[in-house]
Formats: sequence, structure tokens, C-alpha cells
Amino acid sequence: MTFRASGILVLACLCGHAAAQTTSSPVVQNGSWTLYRSGKAGNHHTVLRRGAPTIQFDGVQIRGTTGCNAFSSSAQLAGTASSVAKVNGALLSLGPVIVTRRACANAVEGNLEASFLKSLGKVKRYARYQNLLVLYTSDRESLIFRRN
Repeated sequence: MTFRASGILVLACLCGHAAAQTTSSPVVQNGSWTLYRSGKAGNHHTVLRRGAPTIQFDGVQIRGTTGCNAFSSSAQLAGTASSVAKVNGALLSLGPVIVTRRACANAVEGNLEASFLKSLGKVKRYARYQNLLVLYTSDRESLIFRRN
């Protein structure tokens, strides 16, 4: 009887964990994205594809590259952001960002990395428009990614 109850408890925990992962990324749906543009509205800068930061959603985790280093964090998505009518997007909460510390090859890459990490730390909302993922920061910046 104890074995059967333990098995049911483990199964219930595993099912609950799987459900949490499935609902944690309702729109992003576990994909890889490359930064295309960043900045404030009306003052976006195009990011060169080679060496551009990337981000990948994997359940309740994100990971990627800054162009110089690897990073990871936890992510909690709320609501759906697939509708263009939702201009402000759905809520996105990131945990502390963990970054490796290799030197960038040059100052341009170093500046891009610093700017990207600063913006990533301020992300509050997201929206998806076809093959674009937009992360909005608390200070009205946006990070625009293209699906890989």
C-alpha cells in the first residue's frame, strides 16, 4: 500500500511539473531567437547578424549568448502575447541573469554586450508578432528578436 501511494504521489508531482513547463511559455513555445534591433521607440539600432545576441526559451529557463559570453536565467511568462491588439504585451519576469566572463574581441562587441545585459535585466513584458519576439523593458526600450 505504501509503494502504491508513493508511486501515485511521484506521478502526480511529475504531471504537475510537466503542466507547469507547458504553460510557462504559451507563446514563445521553446524556440531560439536572434537579436535584430534594440533601443527606444523611434531610435532602434539594427544589430548585425554575425555575433548578435541570442536567446532561447526552454520551459521555465532562458539561455543564450551576448555575442561574447553565455548567459542563463529563469523566466516566468504570464498570459498570451500573440495578439497584435495587445500592444503592451504579456508579463515576463526574469530571474537573476548568470553570465560567463570572457573578454569580448573588441569595444563594439563589449558595448553591445553591456547594453544587451542592461536591457535584459529590465525586461517586464513580451509580445510576439509572426516571426518576431519583442521584449519590452521598464524604461520603454525594446529588444526585437527574429526566430532562428
